[in-house]
Amino acid sequence: MRRTSVVKRVAWGAAVVTLLGGLVGCSSDDAGEKPREAAWLVGPDRPKTMKGKAAWINGNAVVRVRSDGAAAYDLTNGRPLWTHTVPAPQIVCTVAEHADQGVGLIGQGLEDEPCDRVTAIDLATGKALWTRRLARTAIPGTNYYGVIEAGTGSALVPVAGRVRALDLRTARARWTWTPPRGCAFTARDSAMAAGPDAVVATFRCGRKAAKVAVADPARGRTRWVADLGVGAKFDAAEVLSVSPLVVRVKEGGERSRDELLTFDAKGTRLGAIPVSGPEGDLDLDLGDFTRKIAVGGDRIHVAAKPPAPGSWNTTCSPST
Repeated sequence: MRRTSVVKRVAWGAAVVTLLGGLVGCSSDDAGEKPREAAWLVGPDRPKTMKGKAAWINGNAVVRVRSDGAAAYDLTNGRPLWTHTVPAPQIVCTVAEHADQGVGLIGQGLEDEPCDRVTAIDLATGKALWTRRLARTAIPGTNYYGVIEAGTGSALVPVAGRVRALDLRTARARWTWTPPRGCAFTARDSAMAAGPDAVVATFRCGRKAAKVAVADPARGRTRWVADLGVGAKFDAAEVLSVSPLVVRVKEGGERSRDELLTFDAKGTRLGAIPVSGPEGDLDLDLGDFTRKIAVGGDRIHVAAKPPAPGSWNTTCSPST
């Protein structure tokens, strides 16, 4: 049974790498750290088919988003504060990773169909401030961050291959960001993120190319563009941090590329960090929409797992 707790720990270890790609150090549960106890718990999700989608902190409240909406709890004692429920049979199909200025964004739609509505929630009351249908853009129900985002007082949403900023509380249009020539924001494999001083997005540029670009958050004007160096097997490019900028690039196939690319404030690439390498594997997969990575200064802190000694994979068939 799944329960919500205000304390989470890394299960088996944490790696620290520099933005240039070097391994600095790691720690694990065997390092003598005393286990932490949960301050409070809420009951398991019911029905059990419900899935956790995100968590935001707003003042003295923690807001948890799940399949049917969102609920807020007092951080001190876990007392329920409010509940926001999306109309049945719709589900929450995507969510903004961050809340901004007391507002959170959720995407909603029918399960297994395009996620084509965005709702802004007042995190003080749980009430919907507005809901907008994305008439020309249908977000696939991929259940990951980066399709919509909240930051610098704006709701960032995809519209017809571009990124549009709406006022977080009124939905009034602020600006529309035109992608680099020959590129488009595609909700299936592009991603966006917002920081205090920049908006970042990745764009697909035809079948064999992808780029990352940074824009001014006040007007949506492009500051710089950098090529991500992908090939025909490009799968997705995810923004893990805005400042410093860290982008995860994933390709498919047995010899696939899966790396963290880091950039400076002018768009110069600093390093490439393999997700799977000699030191082990970085655990970047989302569980209940919870990232297992934090970026600060020139360090990336991420859950990591060392390779098992002597382990290898093969496919066996009877000899003839």
